[in-house]
Amino acid sequence: MKLDGETVTLHLNQTQPRINNYVWTYSRHNLVLTIAIVTQGKVTLVNGTRFGNRLQTNIEMASITISNLTINDSGIFQVQILTETIPQLYRFNLTVKDNSVIYEKVLEGNNVTLDPGIKTLLKGCTVKWTQGPDCNGTLIAQWEDAEIFINETLKDVLQLDNKTGALTMNRMTMSLEGFYCLMMLCGHEPHILRKYHIIVYEHVPTPHLSSAPANVTQSDGICSVNCSVRNAPEVLLSWYQGEKNIDEISDSDISVNLTLPLQIQSQPETIYTCRASNPVSDATASLNSTQWCPPHHSGHKSMLWILVGVVPAVTVLVILIIYLYKRRNRQGAQGACNMFTLHQMTSPQNDSVSEGSDERLLANPTQQPGQTQ
Repeated sequence: MKLDGETVTLHLNQTQPRINNYVWTYSRHNLVLTIAIVTQGKVTLVNGTRFGNRLQTNIEMASITISNLTINDSGIFQVQILTETIPQLYRFNLTVKDNSVIYEKVLEGNNVTLDPGIKTLLKGCTVKWTQGPDCNGTLIAQWEDAEIFINETLKDVLQLDNKTGALTMNRMTMSLEGFYCLMMLCGHEPHILRKYHIIVYEHVPTPHLSSAPANVTQSDGICSVNCSVRNAPEVLLSWYQGEKNIDEISDSDISVNLTLPLQIQSQPETIYTCRASNPVSDATASLNSTQWCPPHHSGHKSMLWILVGVVPAVTVLVILIIYLYKRRNRQGAQGACNMFTLHQMTSPQNDSVSEGSDERLLANPTQQPGQTQ
């Protein structure tokens, strides 16, 4: 398999003497086209094929090289070797895929390795690493003739593998974020072409848990909690109940902090976890539903409402009792005054009667009850 923009060489693994007569064909969608003819060591290129000047023929090796491949170059290539006896036929199935940018995401301070997937560097080929949005950017590392070159400004950061061509970047910083390109040149054409985009992320801060406003609380054993975190590129804020994701939020506007509210019940006892994450790191904060939202949490509020209703009623009752008590005292005092006035009005008559009685008793000391004079 090859990627678009790369170069491919189709050759025979044979040790027989020089081949003088052969024909290369290309087929796609059941349409067979002749693309090169070699007769007596002389090549005849067939004009009008899709490859044009991208196709080169090595007469001695009976091989062909196609540069700057495209996805539409995928197909079946065949070479028929013409001999005096039986013709020999060799078949190659070429697949060309989109050479899209490879994204590498790394945590700030960590290392990252850009591996092009080369098993062994080929002699006579050159490996070049460049920095920039295209493969014509600044040369930062190179392997050529078994010698390694590293850009002076990046010697403390870069390491180039002399066997596979892989490039390692140590202690990544935000300044190293960007596009990189690898080319393995065999001749003047890139037989291997890889494009990378490195994205460097900061550590995600630990999310902060806080109680929601009091007016959010609804009833006994139910309360709300807010989870918040400083926003950054690709940060996702999520709530988990155990292992189950129950809510999440993100915002491309990194100037606004992320806040995710959650309503919880104290019973049954449950562990809730708020998780802040980006593609390369995460941080969590957890709470116990019973400890965060105890059953009596809302009971205090209910008791408050009871007191608010009872206290005025008790106050009114006390005032009424005092009023009745004072009224009774006033009535008692007025009755006593009336009794005293009545006594004053009747006291002379009573005195005269008493004196007469005393006189009669003194005049008849021996008179028995029931006797008359």
